[in-house]
Amino acid sequence: MPSTVPVWILLAATLLVGGVAALARPNQEPGDIDARLVKLGVVLPLVFTALYVWLGSTTSPGSWVIAVVSAVAVTVALAWRLPPHDGRFVLVGLAVSAISVSSISFPSDWTWAMPAGAAALALGVVVGWRRPMPQLGLGLLAVTALSRLLDAAPTTVAYVLVLPLALGLAVTSCMPVAVEAVSSGAMLPVAFTLFSVSPTFLDPGSREFGWSTGPLVEHGPAAVNTPIPLTVLAATATIVVAVTSIHLKRVRTAVVT
Repeated sequence: MPSTVPVWILLAATLLVGGVAALARPNQEPGDIDARLVKLGVVLPLVFTALYVWLGSTTSPGSWVIAVVSAVAVTVALAWRLPPHDGRFVLVGLAVSAISVSSISFPSDWTWAMPAGAAALALGVVVGWRRPMPQLGLGLLAVTALSRLLDAAPTTVAYVLVLPLALGLAVTSCMPVAVEAVSSGAMLPVAFTLFSVSPTFLDPGSREFGWSTGPLVEHGPAAVNTPIPLTVLAATATIVVAVTSIHLKRVRTAVVT
């Protein structure tokens, strides 16, 4: 069974988060800690774990949908109470969690995929740094997630090129943020297992797990794997909710100021 999120994407996300943390509010005093961010870092992992255990680790699509809706609602509610940039970063983390619903695998002779993905990521980082556009980055993530319902070729292009571009653009568009927000937002793709792990239980063909000591076998042409279409729609809806929340939060902040 392939990794839910390609290793190179995880590495890129780690480097991005590290860069955000290094540049996060240099004027912030060590003792200047927002209690809301501390609560976020404590509450979200507990909520995600409870929902995964009670509703997300079953073979019932209905229970899984309830778990996802509940987790998204709690995340948005907590992010809404944060300062604009911090809440935006947490919502971006939620969207990145949703895109992990699908995995991509391609043969070893696709030597162009890694450099092309790295170039797309770098482009997203540069654009996001110079001209922050988190909504555009998340919009591209939504398109990438929804592309799983199309033919193989557009989906593969989306996951190899559009996904790293969107990831770089969305993350760097949220700087600067508090270090606590970086920690909370960065842990979402890891802690939110309702997208990265639970969907495998919904697909009868993906419920076999085990270790193999045999040699690595090529699995043919490039492919993006997703358990069932319902998970794609749920992931896309989650990203749309994140985009909408960021927009409404920005509008509310502009009205208040």
